[in-house]
Order: sequence, then C-alpha cells, then structure tokens
Amino acid sequence: MTERRIYMTLPSDEKHAGTHPTGTLTGFFNTINVSVKNKLEELVGHGVTTVSEARRHLKVYVETVLFPNPKSRPVSSDTAYYPTDRVIRNHIYAARMKLRYAKLDQENLQKQVEEWRTQNPRDKYKLVLATSEPTAETTAQDVEQSLNADDMNDEDEVLPIPKKEEKATFFFCHQTEYQRHLLQRYGNTLCLLDATYKTTRYELPMFFLAVKTNFGYSVAGQFVVQFETVAAIQEGLRTIQQWMLEDERPWTPRYFMTDFSEREIRAIEETFPGCHVFLCDFHREQSWVRWVAKSCNCVPAACKENLLSMLRKCAHAVTPADYERALESLKTSQIWMDNKRLQTWFSKQWIPQSRRWVWAYRNNEGIQVNTNNGLEAQNKVFKYAFLEKRKDSSVCGMLHCLLTEYLPAMMQKYIKENVSAMGCLGRSYSEAIPEYLKDRPAGFIKHCMKKVEMANTLEKDDVLKISDNHYQVKSEVFSKKKMYDVYLQTESGLPSCACMDWSWSHLPCKHMFAVLLHGQGANWLQLPEMFRESPFFTLDKEVTSYIGMTLEPEVNHEVPPVDSQCSLEPLEGRVGRKSATKRIALRCREKLDLIKDMSYMCDNVEILQYADDHLTALVMTLQDMMNTDEGLVPAPVVHSVRFKRKITQSQSKRVKAARDLPLRKKKSQRRVGMAADRAKVNRKIATTIAFVQEEK
Repeated sequence: MTERRIYMTLPSDEKHAGTHPTGTLTGFFNTINVSVKNKLEELVGHGVTTVSEARRHLKVYVETVLFPNPKSRPVSSDTAYYPTDRVIRNHIYAARMKLRYAKLDQENLQKQVEEWRTQNPRDKYKLVLATSEPTAETTAQDVEQSLNADDMNDEDEVLPIPKKEEKATFFFCHQTEYQRHLLQRYGNTLCLLDATYKTTRYELPMFFLAVKTNFGYSVAGQFVVQFETVAAIQEGLRTIQQWMLEDERPWTPRYFMTDFSEREIRAIEETFPGCHVFLCDFHREQSWVRWVAKSCNCVPAACKENLLSMLRKCAHAVTPADYERALESLKTSQIWMDNKRLQTWFSKQWIPQSRRWVWAYRNNEGIQVNTNNGLEAQNKVFKYAFLEKRKDSSVCGMLHCLLTEYLPAMMQKYIKENVSAMGCLGRSYSEAIPEYLKDRPAGFIKHCMKKVEMANTLEKDDVLKISDNHYQVKSEVFSKKKMYDVYLQTESGLPSCACMDWSWSHLPCKHMFAVLLHGQGANWLQLPEMFRESPFFTLDKEVTSYIGMTLEPEVNHEVPPVDSQCSLEPLEGRVGRKSATKRIALRCREKLDLIKDMSYMCDNVEILQYADDHLTALVMTLQDMMNTDEGLVPAPVVHSVRFKRKITQSQSKRVKAARDLPLRKKKSQRRVGMAADRAKVNRKIATTIAFVQEEK
C-alpha cells in the first residue's frame, strides 16, 4: 500500500514586500464570496435590479447573517464581502441572464404557496404546474383568427393560440376573503375583466377580475395563465365561482364589461349562461379613431371628424329607435357610399355586435360603468407603483409583490374610505346636507349636492306633474321648449330620466331633484328602495370586520330617522336657494356650453358666421353695460363665512393661562457698521421732525 504526499512551501511576508502590497490592501483584489454571490442571485430573483438597492441588502446580509459579531467582521475594503458597484452590476446582469433562460420557477412558487396557505388559511389558492412545454401547433386559420382578433381588440400583445395542449400548462388563481366579500356585494350586477402583460420576464397574461365599488374600483380576484385561451379564462372564472359557492356567497353576474376580445367574451358567456357582455366605450372609441386614421382605409382628412361624429351618434343613441335612425343616416351619407372598406368593416364587425356597445341596450339596466378604464388604472398602479423595476422578476417575485403589497394596500384604502365616512365613528357633516344623504360615499354626496344646486335654478312652473310617478321638466338650454320625462319608478326598479346625464351615469340628475324640490308631494322615499339603498350609494359597514373594529362606538350618536312624508322643501333653508343673479349666470353658462358643443358639430359656414356675428355683438354689449373701474371690470367681492370653533372648558383654561403669561422681551439689535450709523441718524432726524410738528 502506497501513500502519496504533497509538500508546499510558501514565502514569508517579508519576501513579498518588494513585489506587491500586502495586508489589508490586498482586500481590494479579492473576488466576491460565494455566499454573497448566492445572496445577490436570490435578490435578483425577487426583483432587485439596481446596484444601490443590491448594495444595501448585501451590507445588511454580511453584517447580520455572516458576521453578526463586529469584532470578526471584515473591513470595508474587503471586496469579497463588500463588492464594488461594477462587480455588483456584472453579477446582476449574469443572474438576470441565468434566470431569463431558466424554466418557470415553479418549485419556489409551490413552496411559497404552501407558506401562504399556512399564514392565511381563509384565502383560496390554486396552482397547476406546467409539466413540460405544451405543443402549440397552429394552422393558417388559427393565425388568421389571432390576427383578426388583434385588429379588433387593439391589444398590446399578440399571444399564440395553441391548438393542442398535450401537457398541463401553468395556472395560478388566488382570492382573499375580503375579495369574496367585494364580489358578493358589488359583483352580482356588473364585473370587469382585463388582462395585463409584461409583469414578469415570461409572457404570462395576468387577469384581474374587478368590480366598481362605492369608492372607485377594486380587484376581486386574479389568475395567471400560460396561454390566453378560452379554456384558460374559463378555468379562472369557474375556480373563483366555485370558491364563492364554498363560502356560501353565490356569484351570478348579470353583466360583464371587457374590451373587444372574442376569447374573453366567449369564455364569460359560456361560464355564466344568461350573462351579457358589454364593450368598453373607451376601447370602442379608440378602435374607431385608429381605423379612421389609417391611410389604407381611404377616409379623406376633411371627412374624418364627420364620420366619427356619425359613428358616435350610433353609439350614444338612447333608444333603439334613435340607433336605427342614426345608422340609417350613416348608411345614406356620401362617406359611406364612396368607401367600400368602411361598409365592410362596420357591417361585419360592429353592427352584428350593436347590443354590446350601443347605449340604448344598457340604458334601463342601471349600469353605472361605461368603460373599464378604472380597472386599467388598477393595472397601471400595480405595474408602475408596486412592480417598478421588477418587470423582469420571477413569477414567484411578482406574485409575492401582488399578494403581500398591492392587495393589502388596496384593501386598506377601501376600508379607510368607508370608515372615515361613518357618522357613528366621528364623521361630521355640514348642516346643508340633508339627513338622507348622510352616511353615504363622499362622491355620491358631492354629486347630489351639485345637482340640487343646479335644480334650484328651475322654477315651480318648470315642473309639470303628469301623475304621481310621472313628471315633465322643462329644459333650460333649449329655451324651455324641450321637456324631459322623469319617472320616479319604472318596471326595472329604477327611476328614469330622458336626459343624457342620466343615460351616461345613472346617478340622480338635476331634473330628478327638480321634481323632488318642486313636484307636488314628491319626496326622496318615493324613489325605489333598491336604488336608494344601492351598495354603490351606501357605506360598506361589514368591511370593518376585516380590521377587527366593532361598529358599536363607545358614545352612541343616534341619527333621527327620515320621516316618510319628508320632501326636499326644507332643503332650501339649509342649502340656500341661489340669488337671481347666480341662477341666471348658471343658466347662461349652460347655454354657452351648448353653443360650444354645437360649434364642433356644425359644418355650415353661413350658420357659423351668423353665430360669430351675434356673439361678437353680445360680447360688446356686455362690455358696455358692465360696471368698470377705469376701463377694467372689478372682480366680485366674495364674503367668506367664518365659523367660530367651539372651545371646551379645558381648552378655555389653557387659553386663559396662556394669556396670563408675561410677554416675551424683544431681543435688542446691536447693529454695527456704516449702515447702522446711518440708520441711527435717520431715526433721530425723524424723531426731531415729528416733535417739531407736534409743537406747531
């Protein structure tokens, strides 16, 4: 048996003295430590991609994990543990390249999901790992359908439509208990669905299922799919629906709103039979503007605005008959006759889907949402406020940011808005606000008070009572020749008005408040209860349970109930009926707004010249008639009302004690120099002159 030995001799430090530096200076030449390198790769996986942030994390890691004892801690010049910015930048780039070409970080995500389940047992999770790359055998027909869908949707990104998926594809779905509460409270009427991209280094669409709440929009569920197919979207929707049933919160939405995506529309209507999908007005308008602007569609520049105006008249039709008339006007126009591409595009793509984008088919459904821009705003908040500098992060890092940062922040915002508006928790209201508007969302109160102010410009003679439920209100902007039909109740369980304001927002308009102000016997409680007590117009008091608060305050502030016979007549004393000057000025501004809108729609030179001449004469007349101060019109004097703050007994004692304190002595200014000497002389001269004048 043999034994092999290797002997090595190293020179002493003295022999190195003449060749290269020794001691602590050699730390500048050390390569990065393996533990520090692994930690840096871990940080990059969690989305840390800036040198300054990585340096800060590494410093904490070295001083708290590797060397918690300060005596054994390496010096700051040791680049093995305190690498330079250039080394950090190079390793960040290498880690990003390594992760970019790696498979989905499914193992880390699976462990993270198990940890989340333990921390939040009431939340729901579903994770399906991709076993291998699915086959995506596409035919020419599939490619053509994908391109056509992209042309209609105007989406940011085109995703392949796999024809066969032999292996399992990636799928992740999540919903918190708080989100199930939102979906039950607001989601049975209308839900919104939208996909967002470029949240990770992988091309994985993430879908946000959102609802409009009493304070903006909130995400009520989210799921990530590997391919944006009908089956994948259906799996996400059915998973959330199953979770709602398990929690005894039935979810049967009547309507959805999306952009023009055939995959989303088909998935929604197959998942929820009887549900109708509306198209977002913003995406519809965007698609029209882009199509008209393309030179290949042969729309003359002088006719583009006129064509868009006719298309918008079709979309904004209040009744089906108005839509048919607007469509007939479009088809008989010269622009339509001369452009075959326009006829093909609008006839095949938009007319068959008219029930999705024409206002007439959603007017009586109480839909308060016309666009999903609120949901897209949530997407942007998540991407640019929470995922900033993390767009190349892993799926696990992106979901960690979504579940631990974004969703809790949005929940706190929603809870704060509702809690801060509760009178039982200390919210105070102005005396001008009537009782039936208290303890409601601030946006709804402001809207109603604004409409009440506008309704005060109308007189009692402007409101005609046809029946106990039917009234007619004269229009101000049309010289009171037009009448708006106002119904306090309809078969759909909602009030109704023929004005455009109601058709757009389905919020109480000024004509409804004019009826409540001047109608004989009309009052707020005549409106349908499902409208008055809508979750969009009331506060969410159940949400306080998610922060451990009780609704019973220590001091009970009882709000007197509203009398069933009350009307808005007492409102005049609190809100204050505007003076004749302000009421007439408000009517003038409404007419001026109407003239401004008409100037965009009119293309007759003679009519515009007629309006220009009369407006010029009117401006000159007003300038001659108004009071001026040396040719300038003085600004009106605004008398601000100051409210005296009530001082309690303890506060009054502190104020009295503060008054009894001796006054602080002013510090003497000891100025020196030529400027100080001149000032002293000037003060003496001024004092002498004043003394002589007093003697005279």
